[in-house]
Amino acid sequence: MPAFGWEGAVVQESTGTLRLEFYGDPSPTPGYCYWEKDTDGGPLFVAANTDGYGNMGCPYPWFVNCDGDSLVYRGSWPYIEADFLRSGRYEVDLSCSVMIQAETRLAASRSVAGVLDSDVHTLTLVAKDGTSLPLLAAGEGPDEAQIILQPGTYSVILQVVAGQSAHNKRILDPYEASVVLKWEDPAGVAVESTSWGAIKATFR
Repeated sequence: MPAFGWEGAVVQESTGTLRLEFYGDPSPTPGYCYWEKDTDGGPLFVAANTDGYGNMGCPYPWFVNCDGDSLVYRGSWPYIEADFLRSGRYEVDLSCSVMIQAETRLAASRSVAGVLDSDVHTLTLVAKDGTSLPLLAAGEGPDEAQIILQPGTYSVILQVVAGQSAHNKRILDPYEASVVLKWEDPAGVAVESTSWGAIKATFR
């Protein structure tokens, strides 16, 4: 399906899962909210917490999409205080296979707020031959990246592991994060055009 604002990229296939869990004593079973992309739903997906299901419902806002011109994760929980609360955790895997038909700009951005014990909010670009390039790596590092791609087929993979242990088994501090990758018309953007061969040589 062509991107809405840029017809130089076509999403061929996408997959996605999201799980939000809260553990508490004495139960070994977490409260959870779960979503998985429908395999019969076509090449794209757009989902929010109202589309999830689980044993606690899905009360806290999250949003994921691969909608033709972007791959997006947004997730959060508020300040939570409850007796015997042990931890909260997001685990997210999203992927879009994109056929680049004309020179295309990829623009990635990330914002994470909250004190986390596990903090993985990454974006990785994978070429058809299996060569991978981290656009946004785990840990400290740039929260923005951009690259211009030549025609070919690529996968873009977004992964999140965001976990926090409760203070004295009672309190979780607020968490809010956003990871966005857009594919766009490169016209007017001051980025040097780079072939995939040159990119591979740079990262060997």
